[in-house]
Amino acid sequence: MNFKHFLIIALILCMCVGSVSASWNIEGGKYDGAVIDFYGDNTGSVTYGGHATNFNWYVKDEETITASYYIFSVDLKYNQTDNTFYSTSYPDGKLVEGVD
Repeated sequence: MNFKHFLIIALILCMCVGSVSASWNIEGGKYDGAVIDFYGDNTGSVTYGGHATNFNWYVKDEETITASYYIFSVDLKYNQTDNTFYSTSYPDGKLVEGVD
């Protein structure tokens, strides 16, 4: 693993450590406006349309977080160019950091 990959994984882990360490907003696509919170204990929640759903997550590799809910899972790839996460399963949306 080179320094660039190490730095990316360190940044992802820093975003996901603590109580509510990272809040993200989905921009675009069917779930536009959903709020996703990642917690340091490898759990998270998605709030959309007044409903909240909990999920588990883990770091799959240097640039990927996998979020899972029962038998469903989705890989979220980090795009360092614009500091977003995206999924090929949902090409119209992306996760943007900085939800208040």
